[in-house]
Amino acid sequence: MVASAQGVDVSNYQGNYDWAGTHGLSFGLFRLTQGLPGSHMNSPDPTAQWNHREIFKKGLHRGAYHYNEPSLSGPAQATYFVAEMTKLGIKASDIMVLDHEDNDNLPPTHVAAQGVAFMKELDILLPHNPNMVYTFIDFIRQGNCVGMTHWPLYLAHPGATSPSAVEERPWTHWFFWQWGVRSVDRDAFNGTAADLDAWIASFVPRPQLIRRIADGKSSFADAVLAVHDTVPHAAKVTIESVNHYNAVAFVEYLVTKGPAALMPPGLVYWTEAV
Repeated sequence: MVASAQGVDVSNYQGNYDWAGTHGLSFGLFRLTQGLPGSHMNSPDPTAQWNHREIFKKGLHRGAYHYNEPSLSGPAQATYFVAEMTKLGIKASDIMVLDHEDNDNLPPTHVAAQGVAFMKELDILLPHNPNMVYTFIDFIRQGNCVGMTHWPLYLAHPGATSPSAVEERPWTHWFFWQWGVRSVDRDAFNGTAADLDAWIASFVPRPQLIRRIADGKSSFADAVLAVHDTVPHAAKVTIESVNHYNAVAFVEYLVTKGPAALMPPGLVYWTEAV
């Protein structure tokens, strides 16, 4: 059996968590906000800045979560969440999570609709980030998550055995699983570390590329700078497209001559659209 990618999630309850001392992790998640500004004494989380910085320094995939209060506006809470993450510095690879586990003594129809409204606003604000929903089995069964299966499931299910298909319903499968709840919550991704890399990368839209033909009078570096791109980025984009665009000749040019050399007449290459 292939080992799944592992991670932990933390909040101010763990203090300044020792991310540098961790081993064998692929991702780290931290509590950022709850409710709306002024509605909770520990929001933003006092350790959010530390966790945001240290997860990145450790080289892990990073995620933040917002503890939902269904009695308050979903879209307003999503806006608050993103605003605080933006202050810390947000990347398209950051995983953004709605912690959807409290009903505020409201009926399931209200709780579910409010959660959907939060996630829709989050998608508007961060359309290219991995946005997902954290919840637990009984909360789902009570009807508090109706309409939320559009978003990936992060399921709290402490134990040594991963959630079954029955326990995941109405979702078809889980993406993240909180399997250990001790001094630090332990999590798993439903796949290997490489699968996690690919899943996060899948949210970033591929740039629109323009096919061009070299005239023999300029280098790739010259052509790239003419459209306000950067040479390393443009070369990476084209190399990644070898299978799709059959750019073997271009890659050979880059490897044997380098981007500063004149491109031979008729060489097909690509630059991003501007």
